[in-house]
Amino acid sequence: MILFRKYIVIITLFFPTVCFSKTNNIIYINGIQNTYAQHQETVDTIKSILVKSENHSDLDKKINFKISGIWNPVGFYANLNSLGYVEGSDLTEDLGELFLLKTAEEHFSDDFRKILAPYNTDSSVDKEAANRIVSYLDDMTPGNNSLETVAPIITDTDMQRTKNAAKELYAKIDNYDQSGSAVVIAHSQGNLLANLAYAKLVSKYGNDIRKKILIVNIANTSEFSANNLNLTQAGDRALYPSYMNKDLTTLPSQKSWSRTTPRCSNDFCNFSLLSPTLGAVDTGSYNPFNIPDSNLQHSITATYLSNFVVDTIIDQQGVTLSDLKQRRFVDLFEDFVYMAANAVNRGIYPNNLLKGSTVTSTGTCGTLSQEAKVITDGNLETGHNLCTYSGIVNITLPAPVTLKKLLIRPEMTPEGSVSYEVQTYDTMNGWVSRETASAVWRNNQDIEVDLSTTNYPISEIAITVHSSPSWVAYREVQGF
Repeated sequence: MILFRKYIVIITLFFPTVCFSKTNNIIYINGIQNTYAQHQETVDTIKSILVKSENHSDLDKKINFKISGIWNPVGFYANLNSLGYVEGSDLTEDLGELFLLKTAEEHFSDDFRKILAPYNTDSSVDKEAANRIVSYLDDMTPGNNSLETVAPIITDTDMQRTKNAAKELYAKIDNYDQSGSAVVIAHSQGNLLANLAYAKLVSKYGNDIRKKILIVNIANTSEFSANNLNLTQAGDRALYPSYMNKDLTTLPSQKSWSRTTPRCSNDFCNFSLLSPTLGAVDTGSYNPFNIPDSNLQHSITATYLSNFVVDTIIDQQGVTLSDLKQRRFVDLFEDFVYMAANAVNRGIYPNNLLKGSTVTSTGTCGTLSQEAKVITDGNLETGHNLCTYSGIVNITLPAPVTLKKLLIRPEMTPEGSVSYEVQTYDTMNGWVSRETASAVWRNNQDIEVDLSTTNYPISEIAITVHSSPSWVAYREVQGF
């Protein structure tokens, strides 16, 4: 008898890997009258909400967030607190800052309209207009107002710490690596500082701005929402006129502070604000932790991150809302942040004309890759991996349509030179090669292909990779 021994051999094969999860940077910048400790408590509250992600807890929806803050200090000058942070308590100084920032906004308002970049459109921005706005970041005393001419005079040195907060926000985002980006959560005066940092980023990145920053405005003190993501309630007494007479709109007449700007001639004219996007909600005098501005229904924690129910949404701004019978402030906050996070650094817009396409490919990795159709679903948490160093993806559109450009978002590990060809099919010309090239493809960065040379409606697109340093994989393909 011959005895055969059975051996089990485990062979581990190592291939280039593709990971479709991504961490999103969240940066919070506060408004006036917030100590460093209160600022940090708000950062912790935001972190708690987004880590839990109560309405986006499914694995295919949930996003990993890295949350930090930029502290906008109180007042001009003060002593160090126990943690070593300079803190003041002078409300008049903070209101003076607001007055100068709003006065400056009136000077650059025409230019700011030229750099608006709604998260859900593909509009262009004007870098020269942004450059002109940056001068108001470099010098926060805009001139021609009583706070700079009547004692006690406010100087640019007085505004230095406020200026530093805006510049720190700019630097933090600019210093991310080439594919890095952030969603900025700006509250109250923080919106005006975020707008200045945003303008400086536009002056550098131009039409790629949506790949670097999107701002979610909370209790917005600006007359603009740079990216059309604004959560401001009509009952906010710190912004809109009320019996308390402490609103930003009438601040000039309250304090008898005059200014001369393109819209106000040496007078106490009211400041302009965006209309509220949420109906008024009475959050009462709820103030368990001595939270700033809670009695004005303006506090980010006591109002805008609270469990109070919002009955009326005046302007949804195209944001996809969770399917809930009752929506609280905190639910809306989570939905708006998720909408921003799913758009920033991705160029993902609702008007992607490839959505609903039929997609096939020459390879698949089984459990290591989703079906090919996910590369046109508008979600960069999904992706398709061909598990080969070359291959073809074919996209059949729901109906023929004229396209001006194609955006291909690869997943590249490692990055490197890719030899590829993009072809389109229309009934007039048949299959036409639109781009044949060898170029460096970088992880999670769009490859843009110009399709504007023909006006014939396109019904099919073929993307062929001849060689690649990593397996061919895509997060998304979009057409406009």
